[in-house]
Amino acid sequence: MKPSPLISVLLLPLMLFCAARAPAGKVLFFDDFNDPEIDTTKWVPGLHVWGRDNRGVVPENLSLRRMEDEGKTITVLAAEAHGDLYSGPVKGIEVSAGSYELGDPRRYRRIDDGTRVGGLVWTRQRYGGGRYEIRMKNLPQPGGCSCIWNYYKGEGDYAEIDIEMPANGKAFGRDWSRWAGLNTYFPDETQINERHQDLGGPQNDGRFHVYRWDWYDGTNGGPRVDFFLDGKLLFTSIKNVPRSPAQLWVGNWPAPWSGDFRYDVQHLYVDWVKITEVRAALK
Repeated sequence: MKPSPLISVLLLPLMLFCAARAPAGKVLFFDDFNDPEIDTTKWVPGLHVWGRDNRGVVPENLSLRRMEDEGKTITVLAAEAHGDLYSGPVKGIEVSAGSYELGDPRRYRRIDDGTRVGGLVWTRQRYGGGRYEIRMKNLPQPGGCSCIWNYYKGEGDYAEIDIEMPANGKAFGRDWSRWAGLNTYFPDETQINERHQDLGGPQNDGRFHVYRWDWYDGTNGGPRVDFFLDGKLLFTSIKNVPRSPAQLWVGNWPAPWSGDFRYDVQHLYVDWVKITEVRAALK
């Protein structure tokens, strides 16, 4: 029997209060990129194109590099983004053989245009409900979406959870860098619970931030998704919550709605990624 709307409303404040205290358990996935190369047993270097007015994401826009952070040297995944002023050697892609699976090189062909090309990775394995944490430094300019999302599309099955920065519809405002799209999709890509969230401060401040969601897929409580920034609860989605395991995608995508592309090159940096089991605080 479904709970009444009144019961759901009364429970929501308690859910928000308890969300930050939900205990994490076994680590399911971790990578701090402290290797000579991207670990391709964990990650697929992204080769894909979707949406309009962009040339996709390509592996050439990914690298590992060392940088200073809070007085220490760390290794990060650098994901490059190309704007409309880019004239370098890296070229974008288009779909030429859609019968091949997403990410299969045979699905795409190179084109003679390297503008509006991004870089990202996705996990080889699918993961279900749990705590997803990414320590990341966003793109400093608009004209590219700094994004983290779960994604799976199967036969009659769909799962997607997004953190998109800037939020769709906010990229051309003066305060673009403080807005995020926090979205959950279920049971298909047309059914969305969409939230434009003011993050309380600019995310292009040159600092690393920890972006997180706790996903309760029905097997570990919920269903719901709690979204966090640097440990602070931002929003809880209790509608359109996915049920199926999905791959985690991290990086930047040249979304046509992500702002002004009048630049050459900019970078997003990922310090580490962690997925852990999480148990519901409410029984």
